[in-house]
Amino acid sequence: MPSPDKYDIPTVFKPNNTTTTFAVHVKGPVTYCFGAGRESYSKVVMSKRNLSPDASSPGPGAYDPLKPIGANALKFKLKSRIPYGDPAQIARKKNIPPPGTYDDTLQTDKHGHYNHFSQWNNSKAARWGYPHDRFKVTNTTPQ
Repeated sequence: MPSPDKYDIPTVFKPNNTTTTFAVHVKGPVTYCFGAGRESYSKVVMSKRNLSPDASSPGPGAYDPLKPIGANALKFKLKSRIPYGDPAQIARKKNIPPPGTYDDTLQTDKHGHYNHFSQWNNSKAARWGYPHDRFKVTNTTPQ
């Protein structure tokens, strides 16, 4: 049995004609398939040979830690901040009008019936009469 270093295991990084991977179709000696090009890693990995300053990052002394007075000064508001998930904040975000904005034409009376201007029909369910004495008691004894 041969030792493990004697096996030729196919890889996607070095193309050869025996593998059926995408590396066969790529020109060049080595294939990289990490999803990003070399340009994307230029700021992630820095070699000691190339330690020149990057033009896109500011150097020391570019910031003024004590903001001056005037247009560039720190700004603040006296209004308190509304916490995330607050009903008032959600209503403002969804543009929900506050209560009392519209006239409620679907009001019902004390018995649960819509008013006569409503476009909605009242329930057709059977209604029971109001509680009262069914039998009137009459005095049959002469006085």
